[in-house]
Amino acid sequence: MMITNEGAFIKNKISDKNMFQNFEVKAYWFLNDNQNSGSYGFLKYNAGRDSVFEISPAFCDETEQFNSTSPYDICGISEYGEIIRGIGYRVGSSFNHPGLSIEKIQFFDFSIDNFRDDSFSPKLVNFLATDFNYWFPNQKFSIPDKGLGVIIETPKATEIGKIKYDNVDYILKIGHASSSEPQNYNHKFNIHMNTFLMLETDQALAENKTMQLIQKIIEMYEIITEPASLKDVCYIEGNKKRKLFLNPKYKNFLDNKYSPNLFFLDYNDVQSELLNVINNWVSSSKELQLLVDDYLLTVNYRLVIENDLVNYTQGIESYFRNERLTLRDKINKFIEELPESYRELLSEHVGNTDDWIGKLVSTRVFLTHGDRENMVVSNPYKLVQMTKIFGFMVRIFILQKLGITIDKPKILNKFKNVLTTHYY
Repeated sequence: MMITNEGAFIKNKISDKNMFQNFEVKAYWFLNDNQNSGSYGFLKYNAGRDSVFEISPAFCDETEQFNSTSPYDICGISEYGEIIRGIGYRVGSSFNHPGLSIEKIQFFDFSIDNFRDDSFSPKLVNFLATDFNYWFPNQKFSIPDKGLGVIIETPKATEIGKIKYDNVDYILKIGHASSSEPQNYNHKFNIHMNTFLMLETDQALAENKTMQLIQKIIEMYEIITEPASLKDVCYIEGNKKRKLFLNPKYKNFLDNKYSPNLFFLDYNDVQSELLNVINNWVSSSKELQLLVDDYLLTVNYRLVIENDLVNYTQGIESYFRNERLTLRDKINKFIEELPESYRELLSEHVGNTDDWIGKLVSTRVFLTHGDRENMVVSNPYKLVQMTKIFGFMVRIFILQKLGITIDKPKILNKFKNVLTTHYY
């Protein structure tokens, strides 16, 4: 299919935006590559919420408007000449006025292309998550002696190393980009400096497989730092770009709220181990993946502290699922696999470790089955403290399995803080 829109006015391109930036754009929409039969309408993108557009005339006819529709395979040519592709679902229609039909369609995921032909075989993808700019080494800037303007020093991409995933070799790099835009007529301007990761291969990237790897890397980043959201994904072939708009987990999550104490571990703490950690994670056992899934589910979607405790213990059960052990024995084995320095700190602050494990297990059993109520930790503040301690140990257990040295003062001091923090 060759899509044409000669004379398009390219300005404020939506392909320059990311998943956290709202926008509205007018486009000509059509189904199944049938450019000769379409409708006009506005796409309104709300980050982290609905992406809806209304078209007129409707794609459906009046007899179909109340039927559940199959997904639409939709293309659009934006007012800026960019190509929008996605899967849409009808969420409303109107045939109230003779000769005027309106249909409302919702996008969940879509892409924006800056090219208009079907030839696209990218070997490079750039991606960005919240707070990459703060965690990875960023660009430097300086002010000239005369104080006019700003000099931005954009370094070349830095290679981290090779990742093998699903029998494909990727080169992982740290990339940088900068841009500026005038703020007003007083010679003020905004400078945007982005740090992102790059995956490059010697063959055309398979989008599904590549997105799986990107998600894996983001998961690893969350375990090392803090909960995050994918913010930008762009496939590149020469001057051709395809920008993906997925449904981000957070709207402006933590961006512009940077604190030096935000991250669990800084880039400098893990730089020498990072490539090994990523390769360990993408080739990890199903059991470790299940544990990580439970951990990330807990820290990303916190509801009540009781759910956190159940999720953490469920993760430990999943990790040791192939061993014929009771939950108590599994938790005991999990703790025994931590460095001695952590075990000593735990017993120093909670007393007899076996008794502490017994209270934890009994609480979990009560929460899930309603048994052993007389043995449960019912004091809400003690329950919070127990859950925080247990969750911290799950995190460092995962880090250890991924290849990060956890027996270091910075992490031990964090554990001491968790152990000595009381809730009232």
